[in-house]
Amino acid sequence: MVKIGFDLSEESALMLEELIDEISDPNWTVERRNEPVGWSACGYFDSEEEAAASLASLRARLPFLPEAAAEPVVEADWKNAYKAYLKPWSCGNLHWVPVWLKDSYVLPEGDKVFYFDAQMAFGTGDHPTTRLCAQALQRYISENPDYAEKELIDAGCGSGILAVSAALLGFKKVKGFDIDPDAVLVSRENARFSNSDLPDDAFWTGGLPDSLPANCCDILLANILANILSDNAEILCRAVRPGGVLVLSGILKTEADSVKAVFEKSLNGRLESSRTDFMGEWAGIEFKLKP
Repeated sequence: MVKIGFDLSEESALMLEELIDEISDPNWTVERRNEPVGWSACGYFDSEEEAAASLASLRARLPFLPEAAAEPVVEADWKNAYKAYLKPWSCGNLHWVPVWLKDSYVLPEGDKVFYFDAQMAFGTGDHPTTRLCAQALQRYISENPDYAEKELIDAGCGSGILAVSAALLGFKKVKGFDIDPDAVLVSRENARFSNSDLPDDAFWTGGLPDSLPANCCDILLANILANILSDNAEILCRAVRPGGVLVLSGILKTEADSVKAVFEKSLNGRLESSRTDFMGEWAGIEFKLKP
């Protein structure tokens, strides 16, 4: 096994962190150091060739990432080390729990649980951008008694965490898509692993333009990088039906105002209300459309 790592600025680290969460790559981690103070990224791979290919793939999306060389590590130290970083978390009555804690985790009566196994190579949902979407999902449920019959789409579903969570919370009409075929396969595995009853065809490979026809859903979750959201604002806004909700995440706090302005313009009088929530350096924006 080899390790590849490099230092980053705070803004670059946050952008890389969001990309890693979006593509659900368990090989990479981004962390803030105390000694010396700063940010760094590292990845663990079976070979130098695999490490180089993975870094090249990241650099294709984020060209500012530096070149870096891989170095050997003791594989036995890594096999269980990742578990120290994965902790249970919850939002409302839904809990995300590592499967190795299944026997010891105390689930409150009546709550739902999603057990995940990171070794299955799907995301854990603990990134702030995912949590912001989860909070918006819980608000929607509390404000819409008939939520179960509403159609929900997870755009850029990555590992399918949000779509599966929606199904576990009672949504009966859930779909998700991603431009990465591997992400779609992982989403399907994730749905089966969590016993969500979502069929394989609930997830498909596709981009925003071809996957979001006008008026196709009541609630649209889009946890994607800010520039992609802004470039596709018209498509995302048209996809939501009157009275529906559009939830955006993957947005740095510093980008929130500019992204919000783009979408308010694209909604062109359809906007009833909006709110922006922050978690650390990240922002989530929710738009409620007029009936």
